[in-house]
Amino acid sequence: MNFREQLKDPTEAMRTLFDTGLVVMEGDENITDKDLTDFAGLWGELSSQTSKFWYNGNSKVAELSAGKMFGTSELSWHKDSAMTESDFGGTMLYNKSEKNIKSSTFFVGTTTYNNPDKYEFFYHTCLSNNTQLDEKENRIVEILNKGGKHADRLLKKLNWNTDLINKSEKRAFKDTHPITGKTVYYCSPATMIGNEDTVNKLTEEFIEQNVNVEHKWKRHQVLIWDNFVWFHKRYATEDHRCMLRVNFSFDEDKIKHKIAA
Repeated sequence: MNFREQLKDPTEAMRTLFDTGLVVMEGDENITDKDLTDFAGLWGELSSQTSKFWYNGNSKVAELSAGKMFGTSELSWHKDSAMTESDFGGTMLYNKSEKNIKSSTFFVGTTTYNNPDKYEFFYHTCLSNNTQLDEKENRIVEILNKGGKHADRLLKKLNWNTDLINKSEKRAFKDTHPITGKTVYYCSPATMIGNEDTVNKLTEEFIEQNVNVEHKWKRHQVLIWDNFVWFHKRYATEDHRCMLRVNFSFDEDKIKHKIAA
């Protein structure tokens, strides 16, 4: 699939994304940030990026590189937007690296879970990886994540600092995809607040029960994935790796009109 062709008419890309969850397009070295935002705008509303990572002054495009967002470090399993109130339905990355890279992006599906009613929701926070919970707090979190009428009241009993509570986001574990109508699950292991054993076991269960994909990057490729149906990770990367990222919502009217055409 060719990015320039899909920029003119994204029908094939849309049908592929909502069938497989991933779209790989061949691009070129002349793709601009405007090309990326124009294409993303065909799908829905664009999300703003953190200002210090803007590419070329464009608030909708983030640069992922050694000196910018995420640097070169490993990123463990996660979904985009887990710590925000909004949903990034789609994430698009353009490989702008000046030479070949060896790093891959790994995906695990979140469309199948054998015990769908085990959890009602999870709290997510960007501080969860650095937060140690004591035994009492872990027991409360287990209750929280199973839901129930006392869950919100119990949250107040946790002996956490204000920043952690303020930056947490409550997300339903089981959901319905806004375009396909299929059941999906919200699992973002790196951001989930909970007992480490519970999070690790849940991660393993999704890996065992769902499709696993490794995307090996080629120069100038454009990759889109559906955040409703995957969580993803990467290992530490080369210093010369440079990606441009755009996040966007799924506009039901725009997309279903194109898919049905």
